[in-house]
Amino acid sequence: MTSFDYEDFSPNKIPLALILATVFTLFSKCHVKKKDIRKFLNHISVSYKAKIEEGDNYLR
Repeated sequence: MTSFDYEDFSPNKIPLALILATVFTLFSKCHVKKKDIRKFLNHISVSYKAKIEEGDNYLR
């Protein structure tokens, strides 16, 4: 239960609010390790950052 396939959670597929709600629900109910949550959130933020930069480059 504590291992995730982080690639399934890309910004194109799931809105950020739903991702955060899922993470905090897992943290409070399933006792997921903090390290896993940190890794998961880091993956999400990197994905969003890349998407935003890609959009900026497109507008230039």
